[in-house]
Amino acid sequence: LDVGMPESPRKSSVQGILKSLKDDEPEEIFRHLLGRVNSELIPFFIVIDWKTSIDELHEWVRDALRENFGLTADFLKEAQEDDDLTVSDEAGFSAFDEKLRQFGLQFSLVDTGNDEYVFIIHPQTDLDTGRAAFDTLGLSYQSVSDLYS
Repeated sequence: LDVGMPESPRKSSVQGILKSLKDDEPEEIFRHLLGRVNSELIPFFIVIDWKTSIDELHEWVRDALRENFGLTADFLKEAQEDDDLTVSDEAGFSAFDEKLRQFGLQFSLVDTGNDEYVFIIHPQTDLDTGRAAFDTLGLSYQSVSDLYS
């Protein structure tokens, strides 16, 4: 949790959720965690449909940066030059990722095997830590920039 929410006042709440799931099967832990975090509106994971607008992505990113990293995220609005972009457009993700990287952060994608996107924002230096954590759950985890290189 220090990777994706180092400054969040609700980090202990997420830790409590994880502790309550410790007896679940590894493949179920992520689904339960994702459901609980989203139902409590904790901006740890960003879960969006592939058709989601860039405006909605901006709102999620703004909230996650404010709560988890203590950053004001209005600068991300600059990444949006085309009102018709959706999150499935390479230009949308890459513009956001480039802006995040200016602050030492990045997007990473958790491959859930569904048509939704599940992201986490974390320091660039923590990609391997995140990858190892998701590997234990049997999930693929990669930098968004790797998707477009």
